Amino acid sequence: MKTQKVNFLNSLSAFLNQIGLDLKSFIYLLTVKIPREIHDQILLDRGVYSLTSGNLNYIQPAIKLTEFNNYINNVPGFRIFPGLDKSSSGLGYSNFILMLGLAQQADAPTEVVKYFLFLQPKYQLMNSNDAIIEAIAKPYLVSYHSEVLISGAIQDNKPEYKKSRFYPTAEFQSYLHDLPANTDYDKCYVKIEIGFITTLVSKYLFELYPGEFPTARNDYHVGFTCVLTIIDEAGNPILPTSIEIATPCPPDCGSLTW
Repeated sequence: MKTQKVNFLNSLSAFLNQIGLDLKSFIYLLTVKIPREIHDQILLDRGVYSLTSGNLNYIQPAIKLTEFNNYINNVPGFRIFPGLDKSSSGLGYSNFILMLGLAQQADAPTEVVKYFLFLQPKYQLMNSNDAIIEAIAKPYLVSYHSEVLISGAIQDNKPEYKKSRFYPTAEFQSYLHDLPANTDYDKCYVKIEIGFITTLVSKYLFELYPGEFPTARNDYHVGFTCVLTIIDEAGNPILPTSIEIATPCPPDCGSLTW
């Protein structure tokens, strides 16, 4: 474990040197953007997920940036929930899906005004007709909690088993400022990838930036997460960084729960 951590830090340090930063000056950047090394590690660590029965298939939507931005611009932030779609269970697998909730308040992101359900890898448009109510969203979250295992164990409402992640709209818009001038949002997509933050990565973040955490626990970020990346029509990342600024739930939770 110690060797793994040293290799991770060395890889990150090398990346930061390339862009003119060091580990200590990276504190703000890390709360907004993550380099490819951390992105890859978070996705690799989702290997902790499994099902009580059958195989797990990840559905990771790519949403047209114009549509996505139009919706989040009207709210202070958004929450992303995990879900399990069992409609293909007869074929031996179920889909790990994501749900998007538009939050009404940034300082207390517990009230969600609309939910969007992503059942396909490509989701090009978002409009009011696509919105679902909480009663429709809840069974997917309940199935995720009851049937998706983490490291072979059933989830049991411990704080490290996250129910959702909250993303402030202002932080996402700040990320978009890094896009090249005259970028056509209609030709870009927000790719949302499912991941997991392990104790190793969470402790690494805590040790670097203890003042940035609202709790003294160094496992604050452990659990379900997702990473947002802006890609072009061919699926290639436009920027060298992704965004993982999400506040875990708990501590901030809404009425959509199990």
